[in-house]
Amino acid sequence: MLELSDIDVKIFAAIVAAIASLVVAILGYLGTRKNQRDLEKMKAKFAESKAERDALRDYEYEARKRLYHECGPLLFLLLDSSERALMRIHNIARAAKDGNLSGPDTWLSHKYYKLSTWYILLGPLATLNLIQRRLTLLDLTLDYRIYAQYSITKLIYHSFGHDFKLARLNTPALPYDPHSQEAEQKSQQHPEVYYQQGIPIGLLDNAIDALILKEDKGPWRVMTFAEFEREYQKSETELRKAFDRIDYLFENFHPKPRPILWRILITQAHLYTLLLQTRMHGEPRELSKLLPKMPEMDRSKFDWRQPEEKIDDDTVLIEPFKTTEAYFNSEVVPIVKRSMQMTQTELRRSHT
Repeated sequence: MLELSDIDVKIFAAIVAAIASLVVAILGYLGTRKNQRDLEKMKAKFAESKAERDALRDYEYEARKRLYHECGPLLFLLLDSSERALMRIHNIARAAKDGNLSGPDTWLSHKYYKLSTWYILLGPLATLNLIQRRLTLLDLTLDYRIYAQYSITKLIYHSFGHDFKLARLNTPALPYDPHSQEAEQKSQQHPEVYYQQGIPIGLLDNAIDALILKEDKGPWRVMTFAEFEREYQKSETELRKAFDRIDYLFENFHPKPRPILWRILITQAHLYTLLLQTRMHGEPRELSKLLPKMPEMDRSKFDWRQPEEKIDDDTVLIEPFKTTEAYFNSEVVPIVKRSMQMTQTELRRSHT
């Protein structure tokens, strides 16, 4: 067996150490190269992500400016006209309570009260129409409060055509058949069943559109009441034709023989109250607690009974509000949940 001298062992050990050092150096070099490549990739990814965030921030900043510039004045008008609409609904109940909606000479047979009622109740919807015309240029998801106000006003708009839905949501369901072949004959004796108490959306759209002044110079706007009244006096105008087609709705109206239309107005009153409350609740977290709930209201403002009428509280102060609550559960809550999910997605996106 070959024995190595001490010198040979030392030489062999030196060679092994040199080879090991070389391997370590090579591995270190390769590792450093890989780390540098990984670092460069991370830097590039971070720079790309930062550029995307900066671009998104710049987009949202400019989009918000455009949103507030385009919608700010309209939303101010919307909320202001919503207050008037809510007060007019209260006023209709008070007029009935005082006997001013009974008999042949009612307030709604007087031109001013009828026209002002139409103008006040459709004014917010005309403002909604102006907002909708600008939606192709606007991103409402950037501001949850604006989106909520827009969505609530859309529900008010649709409620005019939800007469059949509200009749079914009542417990028990209210009999309602205005399209019956015998409806015209029976509507005088049984208006609660056979008199039409809602507006088809097409007819409603025509009336709303007629309220908008389409001027050549300057932005389109909602007519003032004086302009509306003057235009209505002209028998052949498009506005007069549009409002004549829906004039039946408030003709000889009283909450007792038109219970479904009264439920529509009570529902709108709740929605207007909800809409006005959004002014004080701007944060998504606050709105998420507010919007799914039907606002608490002073029901006495909707008590249309005259002192001598023997009508129970259930008919006047309980049933209609239960119907409105059912409407909120079927119409309002799903929209709020969808808007909340949308907003949460937008918030997550803006913080990534």
